Amino acid sequence: MDYSTDYLSGFFDAKACINIYNKHDLRVYIPFSDQDVLNIFKEKFGGTVCKNGDQYLYQIVGNKAKNLIESMLPGMHSNKVQIAKAAIEYQKWRECIGTYAQNAREQALKIIRQEH
Repeated sequence: MDYSTDYLSGFFDAKACINIYNKHDLRVYIPFSDQDVLNIFKEKFGGTVCKNGDQYLYQIVGNKAKNLIESMLPGMHSNKVQIAKAAIEYQKWRECIGTYAQNAREQALKIIRQEH
């Protein structure tokens, strides 16, 4: 079945949970009884679908979760919009910290190599 972006956005708005997982990873998960619609999210955005009790669970983390939220945001209308916007900003911040940490590490290694 082909689901429109509007349908997926509405579904996401109603069913998705957005949180911080393992103390720092952005995560989106969607529990639902029908695996087919969750597989559409998996095919379009990545992530995983697994059986979780009597339901299925779609889960995606990190930048892929940010990309999913950005794609769904224009069709969202609930109070979850503010959470979605905050999650996007959080992940952008995480990307900056990761880049900064990598650059600092490279600079430190360069200095260490020069001293030896």
